[in-house]
Amino acid sequence: MSKQKAAFRTFDSQKRKTLWLNKFSQIKKLNLSTVEIQHLEEMEQFISNFDFSKEINENQKKYFFSWFDKGKSNFGWSDYFLISGFMMLDDAVLTESEFKEKYGSFYK
Repeated sequence: MSKQKAAFRTFDSQKRKTLWLNKFSQIKKLNLSTVEIQHLEEMEQFISNFDFSKEINENQKKYFFSWFDKGKSNFGWSDYFLISGFMMLDDAVLTESEFKEKYGSFYK
């Protein structure tokens, strides 16, 4: 995870945005409900308009956390889904068993 964070920091703002938007494209290919897709598209729109050359401010952080919390509470998104879907640089979104197989006890 620390290697991925370091790599992400080296990307220019357009590469960061592209990476995020690609992640959303991959996630939307999963077997999700229409309401989940709408929730994803809400954040996708936010990211499309976000200036990745600037630091995220407190209001934006609150928005992100409330958006993730809504995904967990409304759609049953697991911690594994959130980590592999939104915190890992690779395109794959892993199931809990795939995550554990690939990363072991990285996350409990």
